Parts: sequence; C-alpha cells; structure tokens
Amino acid sequence: MQKNNPFFYKILIFLITLFTFLGSSFFVLGEENAAVYFSPSSKNVKPGSDFKIKIEIDPKGKGISSGEINLEFDSKALHIIDLEPGDILGQNPIVGIKQIDNINGKAKYALARTGKTSSPTLLGVFTIIKFEVLKTVQIGQTLKIELTSAGLADENFREITNINLQSAKLKVTHGFLIYYLIVIVLILILVAVFVVRVRKKRKSQ
Repeated sequence: MQKNNPFFYKILIFLITLFTFLGSSFFVLGEENAAVYFSPSSKNVKPGSDFKIKIEIDPKGKGISSGEINLEFDSKALHIIDLEPGDILGQNPIVGIKQIDNINGKAKYALARTGKTSSPTLLGVFTIIKFEVLKTVQIGQTLKIELTSAGLADENFREITNINLQSAKLKVTHGFLIYYLIVIVLILILVAVFVVRVRKKRKSQ
C-alpha cells in the first residue's frame, strides 16, 4: 500500500489557499466604494449672505444604518448656522452628535436610523448645512469646505471601509454685479431702439 505524500498535500493546501485569496480579492476589487460628497460641489456666494449646501451619500449597493461626518472650513470667512438631517436615514433619525465649532472652523455630525435598514439604500441626503458668509470676506476669494472624514455602517451595523470623499469650493462674488450688468444692457437696448425710431421719423418727414 502506497504511503501518503506529505509534499503533495502541502502543494494542494497552498493552491487552495491561493485560489481562495485571489477569489476574495477579485470580489472586493469588483465592488464600488461608497461615496460622501457635497452637492453642489461648487457654488458662488456673496459677503453677508446665507446659503445651504447638502452632503449626499451614494451607498453603491450597500445598506446605510448610520453615519458620521467631520468637516473643516475657514472660520474667518464662514460660520455654520445649523445642520439638519437629510432623507437617507428615513424620518426622524437619531442625532448622536452635533458639534459646531465656528472658532476653529470644524463640525461633527452623527445620525442613526430608527427603523430597520433595507439593502441597498438609495442615494440620498445625509445632512443639509446652513452657512453664513461673513461680511469681511473679499470679493474673488475662493473658499473650501473639506470633508476630513466620514464613517458609515451597513445594514448589519458593520463598518463600511474605503469611502470616497469629495470637498466643496465656494467663489465669493458681488451678488449685485450681474443684476447691474443686465440693467445696463437693457437700458442700452432701449436707448438704441429709441434712436432708431427717431431717425426713421425724421427720414419719413
């Protein structure tokens, strides 16, 4: 009777382990990463004004039961007035953390769903942020609101890793400049029409 070859079993175990690793790696690489980003990602603002900007989550086929975001901004140019829950975690989500630091330009916001989490969760709004643009901000200045980190938990309350983050850029403009330009153009058009009519009347006389 032939004895078992230990070398053969070692090779077999190695091949099984290798194929298992490659298969799981291929599966992970085939998944798309969840994304957390500002909407809109760019916006024109004016000194002394208020504006709202959303943070949206694209789960990429996963369920979302809770989330936490950390953001930073220029406190010499912007102040946060309030953060409100969006629709991605359903109605009346639990507010776990709501920290606004307008001195250091930081904010942290954490929400959790109250009911059962279905998978996949559809793309939706995590929070709506109301900002104030300070009156001292210079025209032409570019401001950045940066998402420094985000944490998400899936339908089984497991951490979702490798989240793609996207920040937002704000361009400070003179809010009434376009309005003035439009008014000036309209006045010039009316003047031109009036001049043409006057000339036609003179020629007809």
